[in-house]
Amino acid sequence: MGPSLPAKLSPQEILRIRNLQQKKIEERITNISFADVEDICIDYVRKIEPPVKKVLLEIKKGGSSPKWVKQMLEIGVSRTLILGIFGILSTMQEPKEDLDRYECVANKAVGYIASRAQKIYGFQMGTVKERKKNKLFAWNLIHALVMSKFITIKCMGSGKKKLNFLALTSDGKDLLYRGHKVLRDPIMSPMLVHPIDHHMGVHGMGGRVTSSLRRTVKQKWKIVQSAALCEALNHLQSTKWMINEHVWNVVTHANVFGDDIKKWENFVKGHEAHTQIITTLDLAASLIDRIEDHPGDDSHFYHAWEAGPRARLYSRCPYISPQGGDLNRGLIRFAESKPITEKGFKWLKVYIAGLFKGVDLRGGNNIPDGFTWNKIKQINPSIPEMIEWFDENEMILLAIGERPMEFINIWWNDRDKNDLRKRVPFGKKRSYFQRVAATHDYWQAQKTSKSSIAVILDGTCNGQQHVAAIMRDRKHAKLVDLLPGYNEVDFYERVAEEVLALITLPTNEVPIEELTSGDHDFLKLYSKYFITRSFAKKPVMVLGYGAKMWTVYEEIFDEAGRKSILNRKQLNKNKIRKIRIEIKTQEGKGKIDEEWLKDARREVAEIKAINDSFPAIWSEYDKAKKSRPLPGPESSLIGSELSEGKNEFDVAINIAKLFFEAFNSVAASALVVRKNLEECVNRSESPIEWNTLAGFTIKHRHKMIDQVKEKYKDKKGKIRKRGANRQLTATKKWGTKSRKIRIAQYFDDQFDKDKMESAVSPNFIHSLDASHMILTINEMAKQGVQCFQMIHDAFGTHAENCDLMHETVRKTFVQLHKDDPFHRLLKKYGVEIPKKGDLDLDEILKSEYIIH
Repeated sequence: MGPSLPAKLSPQEILRIRNLQQKKIEERITNISFADVEDICIDYVRKIEPPVKKVLLEIKKGGSSPKWVKQMLEIGVSRTLILGIFGILSTMQEPKEDLDRYECVANKAVGYIASRAQKIYGFQMGTVKERKKNKLFAWNLIHALVMSKFITIKCMGSGKKKLNFLALTSDGKDLLYRGHKVLRDPIMSPMLVHPIDHHMGVHGMGGRVTSSLRRTVKQKWKIVQSAALCEALNHLQSTKWMINEHVWNVVTHANVFGDDIKKWENFVKGHEAHTQIITTLDLAASLIDRIEDHPGDDSHFYHAWEAGPRARLYSRCPYISPQGGDLNRGLIRFAESKPITEKGFKWLKVYIAGLFKGVDLRGGNNIPDGFTWNKIKQINPSIPEMIEWFDENEMILLAIGERPMEFINIWWNDRDKNDLRKRVPFGKKRSYFQRVAATHDYWQAQKTSKSSIAVILDGTCNGQQHVAAIMRDRKHAKLVDLLPGYNEVDFYERVAEEVLALITLPTNEVPIEELTSGDHDFLKLYSKYFITRSFAKKPVMVLGYGAKMWTVYEEIFDEAGRKSILNRKQLNKNKIRKIRIEIKTQEGKGKIDEEWLKDARREVAEIKAINDSFPAIWSEYDKAKKSRPLPGPESSLIGSELSEGKNEFDVAINIAKLFFEAFNSVAASALVVRKNLEECVNRSESPIEWNTLAGFTIKHRHKMIDQVKEKYKDKKGKIRKRGANRQLTATKKWGTKSRKIRIAQYFDDQFDKDKMESAVSPNFIHSLDASHMILTINEMAKQGVQCFQMIHDAFGTHAENCDLMHETVRKTFVQLHKDDPFHRLLKKYGVEIPKKGDLDLDEILKSEYIIH
């Protein structure tokens, strides 16, 4: 006889263990100690502690000891260094262009360290002066770690645009790779027990078990919570999740990520999202291990939720989160499996069809009945078309669900061993593991008549749906699926069509300056790159929120824009190669058509010309005709000259102008809404406020930066002036180059009207989609639904509940806009109410595509 299996733990014992473990996790947030990092940090910290302590004692011995020196010595040098290491690694960004580099903006790390010092060691942060001193403490701590060769400081840009970046050295990266489990911020983990409910009142904050870590809303000075908001947060927190073991088996297969941390590290090392991937896999593994470590337990967990400054709802942990990317969403499922009938199967089929949109189901597997989406319907297929496609391909989809590794080339459809991005199945906008999860759920449902994944339905251009309802604009409502019936051309495509119409205007209707500069001919020549739906989506989205020219410009040339226009070399090279192979094949047969050969060679020449026109040299942005601040983490700008004598600045600005004009033509109502909201800001001497049917109040505030000049004496005793509280300088005693860092200090009682004006449109619209989500969650809960997934304008629940969800979304949307917060806001601030259209809001109750 083999060894007997350990006895299963009782539910009470499992809950007791989980409570103890959750408290221990949260203690790490409020109590940094050597015990937490003993295996990872202790040797390193002991090695670097003596020289740091020596510098501090020398400064103290010198007489006038700064406050930050006293603070470091009082806390203890070792604890101070651990605080710095935690702070830097918690704010570290994933590497971008240089795939072996980890960086963070120094200001962000300074703020994080100062904030954590306040929580752990009671640093005072009440006044501007106190906040400045605490940031000086953090800035000197960073220099201590530079001296210790944990990080380096790099300066990029100049003048007011200058930024300091912290980059890990080889020692720092080694510590990160070895200590990813311990050195990540402990708050970035799901909860093992049900979160504390949120309630109204001073002591009503919920989420984490530890009272000091609870939070209902971020930036309380921008929002007043409501009972409905607390209720929605509690429903989300009550949703019980589990790791999807079927997907976990795929993720840990030798041909995907592998089954242990060393394989994960080797596989993803150098990937831009290295830490994010490893942390997600590690958290999932720790939950899976509970099954074996605690007999009778399973992998279930919860998320703590909070509201942002516009009442949008967020899970506090970004890993294995329903709001995460493909790996996160694919790895989790509802803990409750719900019976599924024909109405549920309908939505599960639609969801799966959407995940496989554009995927060739033959996938290199020689499946004779494989099906590739029709190119037209790939953009915006109707629900019947999606169901029809699913039914035609049901057998192969069932096979993928049962045996995913046999069909890896289908669900991992762009796999490429030579391309790091495609070699690692990870990405924000990918659907690899969601395909595995959904097809397996369908396969399982066929056998058990139960489903456990969240079927997610997105709103169609959600911001513009609210605009159409605000203005009662029937034409606009039709473009964004608020009216009954199927709309083949959606809002993004309509704007792209308008851009094309502007590009192809007759010469006599084109402004003379565009003709003389050659801009019109250039855009016309390359228009096919600018008029696709995928290219149009980002500029249209930001324009919908009242974005200015520079914002649209940067959206055009961010990561997606680069892929859409400028980074097509490999694709075009493959096309050239195929054409040349075909030419050789035809020549070998001796039956070559001279006319065909002429066309083929012309196509090769045209593709090569396009490649030359768009060289995509992203790293040389400073060579561009115009200089701009460093791009943000989501923006990749180029700086190379294009062959037609146009650089990327000229191209982007001209495209942005076209999208401005096209958007205002297609979406005139959006401009009216924005102008009226901005007028409210202009008419009010104090920050404006508004409320919605969800009960919360938004305080639209942007504090003014303190730019008052202060007097000081230089070394020669001369009186000079400088910007108050704008720069910090670390001591030169660290033996490293003492860099200055700019910090922004804000007045508590003065506000920036320009920022409030530019931000009011997106903030108002976001408060509406937040209200819509809150109302929908609460109404569904009243109907008995207990499991929810949401991502701002995307609604998710069990497949069987999707009919109810669809009906509730329509119902609450109409209720929200019949309450008319826009009309109420304009009336409050004395702005004339604009003329509205003839849309009857009750027609929206019959919309089949408001979400799909």
